[in-house]
Amino acid sequence: MDRKEIVKYGMLLLAIAATAFLFPKSKYFNYDYKKSQLWSYEDLYAPYDFALVKSASQLKNDEEKVMLNFVPVFQKNSVDAADFLSIIPDSLENTQQLRDYITDVYENGVFDPVDLKAYPNELIEKYDNGKSDKIRKALLPTPSKIINELSNSLPQEKIIELSTALLPNYSINSESNANTLNALINKVDTESGIVKKGESIARDGEMITEGVVRKLDSLQSSLSDSSSDRNGSYYVFGGYLLLTMLIYAVLLWFIRMHYPSIYQNNKELAFILVWPVLFGFLVRLLEANTELSIYIIPFCIVPIVILNFYTSRLALFVHIITILIASFLSKLGYEFTFLQILAGAVTVLVASETRYWNVFFKVIGIILSVYFLGYFGLELIKEGNFSGFSWNVFGWLLMNGVFLLLAYPFIPIIEKIFGFTSSITLAELGDLNSPVLKELSIKAPGTFQHSLQVANLSEAAVKAIGGNSLLTRVAGLYHDIGKIKQPEFYIENQSNIESPHNELNNFQSAKVIIDHVIEGEKMAIKAKLPQSIIDFITTHHGNSRVEYFYRNQLKEDPAGNFDETLFRYPGPNPKTKEQSIMMMADSIEAASKSLKSATGQDIDQLVEKIIDYKIDNGLLSDSLLTFSDLLATKKVFKKLLRSIYHVRIEYPEEVKKV
Repeated sequence: MDRKEIVKYGMLLLAIAATAFLFPKSKYFNYDYKKSQLWSYEDLYAPYDFALVKSASQLKNDEEKVMLNFVPVFQKNSVDAADFLSIIPDSLENTQQLRDYITDVYENGVFDPVDLKAYPNELIEKYDNGKSDKIRKALLPTPSKIINELSNSLPQEKIIELSTALLPNYSINSESNANTLNALINKVDTESGIVKKGESIARDGEMITEGVVRKLDSLQSSLSDSSSDRNGSYYVFGGYLLLTMLIYAVLLWFIRMHYPSIYQNNKELAFILVWPVLFGFLVRLLEANTELSIYIIPFCIVPIVILNFYTSRLALFVHIITILIASFLSKLGYEFTFLQILAGAVTVLVASETRYWNVFFKVIGIILSVYFLGYFGLELIKEGNFSGFSWNVFGWLLMNGVFLLLAYPFIPIIEKIFGFTSSITLAELGDLNSPVLKELSIKAPGTFQHSLQVANLSEAAVKAIGGNSLLTRVAGLYHDIGKIKQPEFYIENQSNIESPHNELNNFQSAKVIIDHVIEGEKMAIKAKLPQSIIDFITTHHGNSRVEYFYRNQLKEDPAGNFDETLFRYPGPNPKTKEQSIMMMADSIEAASKSLKSATGQDIDQLVEKIIDYKIDNGLLSDSLLTFSDLLATKKVFKKLLRSIYHVRIEYPEEVKKV
């Protein structure tokens, strides 16, 4: 096994491991239920003894009882009655009596009314020097009560002074009391009995009552406690691992059968494998966060992004694989799976042109409509009315649509990381005012017109077989840019000049012609064109011969005492369907120029002859074109060429009467 294969299977194992470890280590609870609905599964019995967990309302009532019974502790602080005695003036007849009253009150304790209201119990515990007493709140003095008691015995100004000066000498330690109360609440028993093994939990077709919900919740909680059954958790993990391996095996099998170029390219394969892992991680992250819903995750980014680089078939397949994994990680059940697969299918249908913002917004609008309508329909089936609707889900789905906008700026980043070429970049390169194409139109106008025709022919044929028509069109525009260097040597640019080939021998002429491929590659690299475009430039002649000058040389040297490879292009031969079609379109368009007053039959024969020549000489031997692809391609070429040359209906000859 070579290094490339080791890396490939290493990536696959890494993806499997990363995904498998995202799954919960507990037994899977594969039921979707809600109170007042019908149980739509087969009869369910307790698989083992498990504790019956209290309902949320029961648990809340028990916790409230603990809070009601909790007696808060107040401790004496450093405030002393002597701090306030000087406020009582000496001139009063009852000065000493008033001072004694304040002293006695502070001896027993003065309390802050805010602290007294902090806990609902009518009792408090007064703690001082190791002694504690429980006293009713109503009997406890506060600064305001003291002021009311003295209001008739002191001048108004002294009452005001006392009201701002009096402070409680017993205070509550909020942190200590809160810790004590929380400890008591944590001791509240969360269980209220046991469900015995074999006991009925839910029956097929019966209404789900509050009691059934409690049993189901308890069973789910029991299954999620992996610590109670370590061996069981190992089996569960083994099951998840097996399913993960199956999913990735199917994905790899599909790619190997239908996209061998991706299978052979580790960078492209990594791009495909990363999506299930990435979105699986997002689902696991949000499942752990009870405040968020996984409906907020923009799963349709997967087909949108993949469509910019590959076909709709691959985009939908990867989306389905991603949703299968996400469904295992989610507790939402079949509704989530159905809705996401439906949205992905619609995305593939409508998101073929996302390189324009206005179209992209329309696509997102359609996807959101499918989400809303799909969820609405599912809820109607579940609830049978509008009262039980989870309307907040529509908000999460709306956020999902907002996050889908990230797909647009995300595409250029992926291009840089993986070296891909998106439809956005291709649309920019296809602008006829781009520097390279502008130079081609000025220096080699005949070649420029030829390139336009090749682009049109190739695009139409590739579209007919479901290939990347935009890539093929742009490649058609650039495939002959190497002719910019010496445009006068190519017949399409020799309108009013004598051919410079008259001054060269056959070997020299062949070299000039062959060099346009080599120079084209250099120019493309210098202009920083994507590798996918460069591949079209280097393969559009494959390793075919410069036939005209080769045959001229054979006339001069019938014995063939010369190196035949000097008349061959460097290649390689085309490997993709798109490259193969452009090679045929290039030859057919050039040869069609020699037709004079062409009939439909002439065009059909020309197309058949050139394609047969390519096949017979092995130029399509590395191609992925099928027989049906070739038939569709021929049909498109013949139709378009007939249109270009304005071929009229060929009437049969008149039969003379005898």
